[in-house]
Order: sequence, then structure tokens, then C-alpha cells
Amino acid sequence: MRKARLRLFLLAYCLSIEAHAWDNLGRLFTTPEQRERIDAVRFGQQASDTQPDRVVGQEVDRELWVFNGVLMGEDGHREVWINGHRRDRGVSLRLDGSVLIELPASGTSVRLKPGQAVDPLTGQVMEPWEMSGQPVSTTGETDTEAAPASGPEPGEGDRDTAEEVSGT
Repeated sequence: MRKARLRLFLLAYCLSIEAHAWDNLGRLFTTPEQRERIDAVRFGQQASDTQPDRVVGQEVDRELWVFNGVLMGEDGHREVWINGHRRDRGVSLRLDGSVLIELPASGTSVRLKPGQAVDPLTGQVMEPWEMSGQPVSTTGETDTEAAPASGPEPGEGDRDTAEEVSGT
């Protein structure tokens, strides 16, 4: 009888804690104010923090446009990310995961796959390894302070290692 009472007490206690936890949980990682702001941006009720088109007359910023990828929300809505910012205008998502980006300077469209970049003035598409031989940040700027690769040159020290292993 004592064990049954203890089990019943523990069960009631666990259920009350679980119900209390659900009340405070809400949405993960956001306060109600943050959630309202996110929902407002998502449904177009407020200007979003997206990167504006950088067109002044016929001048376009010389910065490369790097296609970072596509983010799909829980409702199935897909967002295209370029240079670390969501981009809505001038972009069409294709079924294969690539995008068609309209170039403001020429009015033509260029197809990009994730990781590729385009020069908005010339329309030249570049692979990640073609971008000045240096890593590209999410803002599309090249990292000028990339550390050189360390370690011995190929062929250096190979003979010494082989001799140590063989014991000669």
C-alpha cells in the first residue's frame, strides 16, 4: 500500500511539472516580441532586413554576388540567400536547387548553383575555387588575411620518415 501511494504521488508530481513546463516553453529560442517581429517579416507586414538592390541609375556595386543556398521554412516557403542576406526580388528558384538571378546592369538572367558567384556587371559566373584563390565570406568579400598552408613541401622529409620506420 505504501509503494502504491508513493507511485501515485510521483506520477501526480511528474504530470504537474510537465504541464508547468509546457506553459513556459512557448517557441524555442525566442521571446514573444522576437516571434512577433519574425512573423511580421515572414508575412510581409514590415520591411525586412534583406539586402537592397544596389542599383543607382545603371551603376551596380562591383561586389560579387555569392549564392549561399536556399532555406525552407516549416510552412514550405523557400528563401534564397545571397551574400548572407535573404533576397526576394530578381531571383527565381528552380527545381534542381539552382537559381536564376536577374542582373540589373544588363537585364539578363544568370543561373547559379549553391556556392557559385556572379559578377553583377559582367555576368561572369565563378566557381568557389576561382574566386581569387582565397576563401569568400558570406558577404562576398575575399579574405585577404588567409593564413598560408603550413607543413613541409611535398617530398620534403619523406626519406627521413621512411628511414625512421624501417630502422635503417
